Amino acid sequence: MQSAAARDIVFDDEDDLQAEKNETVTKIVPEKNAVTRKVVEIGRGDTFGSPITGLEQSHTVVIKHPSLVPCIFSDMVRNSLVWILALCACVLAVGKVYQVQVTRSLTAELNAVSVKNDTLNNDWLELLAQKQQLERQGTVRQAATEKLGMVQPKTEAEVVVRLDR
Repeated sequence: MQSAAARDIVFDDEDDLQAEKNETVTKIVPEKNAVTRKVVEIGRGDTFGSPITGLEQSHTVVIKHPSLVPCIFSDMVRNSLVWILALCACVLAVGKVYQVQVTRSLTAELNAVSVKNDTLNNDWLELLAQKQQLERQGTVRQAATEKLGMVQPKTEAEVVVRLDR
């Protein structure tokens, strides 16, 4: 418990804001012969990320902390390898999603072309069967007699033309 001491923490960004608000800050002034305590940062905690505080007997002190934005940027620079790896992982994930989407669309297109190819192949086989049926001698003779009214010539109606004369 710090009953005989006052602790003011002033951030760089808040200096101007406090002056504009015209707020009065009361400091507790210790009595004579009273023991005061101040909070001192023992080691900046660079390796662990947080300061270690301890108590020391002395007068009141104002601790200035750096701005938040430069602190964030310095942290990002210090951990740049992690940020680069995270960015690479995100890019690879988006690339994989794109690759899967393209593969699915190409597979759907291949299936549609395969169905169309099967349909055309069946039509071709049907046309070949129809051609073979129309090429039969009996089918040709029947179509000639029914549609064209053709008949086989009789031997009396045959005329022989000699070409050797």
